[in-house]
Amino acid sequence: MQHDARAIDRPERGFDRLLAAKVAGQAGLVTRSQARAHGWSKGAIRWQIESGRWARVHRGVYLTTPGRDDWEMRAVAALLAIGLPSCLRGDSAGVAWGLQAEDSDDIQVLVPVNRRGEPLPGVKVHRSRRFADRVHPTEWPHRTMVEHTVFDLSMGHGLDRCIALMAKACQLRLTTEEALRQMRGCGRQGNHDHAPTQAAPRVLSRRGRARCRRWANCA
Repeated sequence: MQHDARAIDRPERGFDRLLAAKVAGQAGLVTRSQARAHGWSKGAIRWQIESGRWARVHRGVYLTTPGRDDWEMRAVAALLAIGLPSCLRGDSAGVAWGLQAEDSDDIQVLVPVNRRGEPLPGVKVHRSRRFADRVHPTEWPHRTMVEHTVFDLSMGHGLDRCIALMAKACQLRLTTEEALRQMRGCGRQGNHDHAPTQAAPRVLSRRGRARCRRWANCA
């Protein structure tokens, strides 16, 4: 134990370049498995936690910069704790895409329908039979594709809400009218879990596009 403590008296000395880059891209978080894969012993990890240099966020997920408590850290911690495959959905995906402001509500996570796991504090898990069709293939933190996110956020709201979100997504160049229009077909085939896809034809009609432009100009 003493040998471990001397070897990693300063956390940055214990991180090789690859692990340091990974931690930087994970909002200062590291998982037990990641640390072990980069040569950290169980005793070294335990010493970091007991000394207060790292803080436990979820089981097997540690914050290397204790005191940080922002939305990005909570979102990434949820994904790391749940593991792959998983992604942000709903309001959380909306924040990740920049479609809405950060909030203090539970982090919303989507997983395949057959995945099971222990409940996590501050995290709400949803399941989907169409997970692979909904998750964006490259964005980090992992999230639902912007088109799915738009319609998820429109659930329970009027058409104006849907129009506003579509307009903002297009204005930010996250998607196109054509991609949103294709969601109409997804709704008929059951590839999307929600009904707002049926609003797409109306929103993307000539009249709808004019309303979108007005929303974008006022944004």
